[in-house]
Amino acid sequence: MQSFYPYVRLVSSVATILMVALATGCSKTPISGVFVDKVSPTEIVMVRMVESPPGHLMGSIASTAVTRNGSTRSHEYNVMGTINGPNVSLQIGTGMAGLGRFLEARTILVGNLRGHTLTLSRGNSTAEFQEVSDGQYQNDLAALNVVAQHTALVLQSTKSLLDAASYDRRVNLRLQSYLMWGQARINRVPDVRRWYANRISQYARCLAHIAPLAAARVPEWRWQECVLSVENDKYYRDQEAANFRAFWLYNQKAVGRINGSISSATTQFAEAVRMLRSSCPYRKPNSRKCMALVRKLQTLGSSGLINKELLAEFRAIVPKVRGAIEQDIATGSAGEAKLSGIARRVVLIYRAAWKK
Repeated sequence: MQSFYPYVRLVSSVATILMVALATGCSKTPISGVFVDKVSPTEIVMVRMVESPPGHLMGSIASTAVTRNGSTRSHEYNVMGTINGPNVSLQIGTGMAGLGRFLEARTILVGNLRGHTLTLSRGNSTAEFQEVSDGQYQNDLAALNVVAQHTALVLQSTKSLLDAASYDRRVNLRLQSYLMWGQARINRVPDVRRWYANRISQYARCLAHIAPLAAARVPEWRWQECVLSVENDKYYRDQEAANFRAFWLYNQKAVGRINGSISSATTQFAEAVRMLRSSCPYRKPNSRKCMALVRKLQTLGSSGLINKELLAEFRAIVPKVRGAIEQDIATGSAGEAKLSGIARRVVLIYRAAWKK
């Protein structure tokens, strides 16, 4: 009989528990959680819901997406609704500016909550959200920021390469322009010599013409034409000398600017290739093509897209242009010395004859 009493006590305890449960009723735990739908590798939609009071829901819905320029953009809306068993109904209310472009105000979403999965539909569109912790949601946002950084790197590397190519084209144009200008300076050397030789000859003929006429006391008005020509020609001699100085200064500056441009282009191209290489893993499905392009660009060498023939011609012609300008300056200096000497004698003869 003693073994029967424990059994009686057990039955009595169970009965007591059942009576209490029937008297108080059974209630489920109120809903409170974060549900996430990873729409794509570049977008996350989050629904945060709290059930209070029972059967009534309130919270928010937020969309965070990577933009085309590599930044992230977030929009948030308030939600409120009801839950009846597994059935959920949410109404999109007012919220932060911007989300209206994606969800119309007062939109109704319906669905169900089963376990840790929230399903919401609007018309023919259905989204499935998985319950996650706040920490996991923050991790998802951090991962999205990494995607944004990779997107920005792809865009920046593309722009950097295009900028480098554009800059190299401008350098090529500068090289072409200098080559034309420099060759013109080289070709001008014999013209400068002829210019001074012709004037020296003209001045000398004028001197030989007026000297005997002045000595014979022929009126100066009969032979002053060449004298006036010599005097007026001083302006053109000064202009020619000024041109030599201008050419020298221009050449110094032009060569310096072009060398600076070449140096900048070299640095810019190398950095563009480096950025392109670092972006290749994030250019799927074209990562292999990206690396192939990197290898091709690397074969161009440090000069990148600068025309190597133009660059070689530039290096070769610079000393020739400098030498040509120096020759012009020397020719001009010697020529001016002779011309000014003859001109002084012509003017002295003319003034002496005029005083008489």
